[in-house]
Amino acid sequence: MKKTLVLYARVCPTKSFHTQQIFEAFQKQTNFVCVNLDANQPFDVLKEQEFILGFDRIILLFTLNWYNIPWSLSRYFIEVWRTFPFSLENKEVYKIITTGANQDFYEKKDPNINNISVEEYLNNVNGMLKKLRASIQKSFYYYGAINQDQARLNQFVNELIKYFKNQN
Repeated sequence: MKKTLVLYARVCPTKSFHTQQIFEAFQKQTNFVCVNLDANQPFDVLKEQEFILGFDRIILLFTLNWYNIPWSLSRYFIEVWRTFPFSLENKEVYKIITTGANQDFYEKKDPNINNISVEEYLNNVNGMLKKLRASIQKSFYYYGAINQDQARLNQFVNELIKYFKNQN
């Protein structure tokens, strides 16, 4: 069975309805190690790197807010993953991203709208993962998080858990 780490990054100190519930669902499972990244605390770089290397699969769970990743995730990348020599070779990396905007906002259909995909906003993250030789895997998107639809969120969470359990 693949050892899986879920790295959860919040946008702000207040609880995020959607990402928090997704994180809690992973915490309830026995085959996932879940870590809440706290940018207010210093990262022990060597300890974090050694810890990360003990996993086969890494899931990045975060909210895209104002077209950016959360500061805690950015700081983690800068301090821990961009410190050389360090490699994520043979590590599968998945992304679970929530965003307040609807899916239409990120599709290139109307020239009067944004027309930039979520993946394009994450070019720097994907570039870093490539440089670290990570095996970039599927991304999962929960659009329209500004609306609190518990039934839709539950369905999304159940599909995520099922997907990752079946990947072992």
